[in-house]
Amino acid sequence: MNKIAVLILLAIILIILTGFYSTASIAISLAIIIFIFSFLLFILYKILKIWKKKPEIGTLIGEECEAYEDIKAGKTGSILFRGELWNAIAQEDIKKGEKLVIVGKDYWRLIVKRK
Repeated sequence: MNKIAVLILLAIILIILTGFYSTASIAISLAIIIFIFSFLLFILYKILKIWKKKPEIGTLIGEECEAYEDIKAGKTGSILFRGELWNAIAQEDIKKGEKLVIVGKDYWRLIVKRK
């Protein structure tokens, strides 16, 4: 509601500054206001869409990935998943390039095992 009030106020200011009786300036002012309002609605839509998006880390369990580097048992290493590098930990030694499965998460790391 505050955004609409601001837009109406801007429209009134633009009309006053450009003159009451000029139809061309009123049309330009309204076109600018409509454009700004549409842009703000689009930004608000994108923000709400991102805000409502559920975290993806829980949906990763069971997905396949690939070891980006050698990972020692119990140590952190890198895996390649959907074109992105992720930190991962494994309970067994894993060689670079091996196919893996994500079995869980540990804070900011994924837990993986051989496929």
